[in-house]
Formats: sequence, structure tokens, C-alpha cells
Amino acid sequence: MIRSFQPADLDRVCDIERSSFPFPWSTLMFIQQHHMNPDGFFVAIRSGKLIGYVIARLEGKTGHLLNLAVDPRFRRQGVGGALVEFTIDRLRKEGAEEIWLEVRISNHVARAFYSALGFKEKRIAKKYYLSEDAIIMTKKLLHQNL
Repeated sequence: MIRSFQPADLDRVCDIERSSFPFPWSTLMFIQQHHMNPDGFFVAIRSGKLIGYVIARLEGKTGHLLNLAVDPRFRRQGVGGALVEFTIDRLRKEGAEEIWLEVRISNHVARAFYSALGFKEKRIAKKYYLSEDAIIMTKKLLHQNL
């Protein structure tokens, strides 16, 4: 199940963040994202336990996937893909024509994951992560006739 983030989820989201990234977002960053963009923060729940999250926002006609992580014990089970597809569907309904994200150039697992979901590597953002370049990946969103 995927649902909107709730403030009570914060500690668990931060735990997943710290177990997923070498330079994790702070608790304050998550609070700020929720405050500025409450409709763009979602969590994945399995058997009553929060196992992943996604944060995205609409910027004009373009969606920006800001953060995504899945508890390491639940990776490679479709959770991340479900969160991304959920986000794409939501952004498409809001009028997005494209979605983009940035990923560390050294993160080959994430780059392969996003490529498998239809994202294309477009350009390099030099020193995006201070000591490391990022790859900007994009995906065109086809609007389905509803």
C-alpha cells in the first residue's frame, strides 16, 4: 500500500534514509519537504510497517523526483518501482509531461534501476554532490486517455 506521509512516519523515514545513503538528508530536510510539498511525499507500507518513501514535486510541466529509498531488507521486491510508478501517475494527472531526477554518477545500481523504468541519462551535472558529479535522468510522460 502507498499512502501520504504523516508526521508520525518521520523517524522511520529517517532510519531508512540513513541506511540508504552515504550523505543522508537531515530530519529537518524531511520536515521542510513535507511543509513545502505535503502532496508530494508518500510512503510504502507492507504488513503495517513503513518500508520505503518517495518525494517529488511538480515544477511547471515537469516533475522532479527528489528522493526515493527503500529499507534494505525490502529491496529488489518491486517496492521502489511501485513508488516511482505511483509518483509518475500522480504527476501525470497534475499535468506533468516529463519527470527528471539526479543520481550520483557512481551509483550504478540506481542508474540501472531508473533506466529499467524508462529514464534516460541526459547530461552530467558537475560537482552536484560537492565531491561527485550527478547524472540527470529524464522520462517523457505519455498522457493516457482516461
